[in-house]
Amino acid sequence: MVAQFKIGSVVRLNSGGPLMTVVDPCDMDGHVAAQWFDGLSHLMGWFPPNALESVPQPVFGSPVDDDDDDSDPDDTPFITSE
Repeated sequence: MVAQFKIGSVVRLNSGGPLMTVVDPCDMDGHVAAQWFDGLSHLMGWFPPNALESVPQPVFGSPVDDDDDDSDPDDTPFITSE
């Protein structure tokens, strides 16, 4: 069986619930092992792949202002005068 999810993928049950992190994308029975937190409790469960959906994650590290000109007034440092 080909795994639909990768280790580290963020998933959620199709019916809702907490965000979970995949720790084993395909065990011997074809289930996905995922872990999550409920307050301070660390929980883990095994789910059929068709009961889970991937949750898109934001991409970090993209530059906010990739142009190097100083014509944008928002690029000016905040200066106060007394």
